[in-house]
Amino acid sequence: MLVELLIDVSLENLRKKFSSIYSWKEIEKKFEEFDKDKDGVLNLKEFVDIILPPDFYLDPALIKDISS
Repeated sequence: MLVELLIDVSLENLRKKFSSIYSWKEIEKKFEEFDKDKDGVLNLKEFVDIILPPDFYLDPALIKDISS
């Protein structure tokens, strides 16, 4: 699972994984909401922002170390 988190997740990947649970519109809406830098993928920081509380501090050096 950790390896999957290190790979940027595209809207198409989410659609493939969750289309049996959510409609295409629901997936697209959430993706647009969470893709903060609007680059078309959810990166590790954006993913962490989704699953952890807003006051959680993620050291940028840790992200760099993990994704290298």
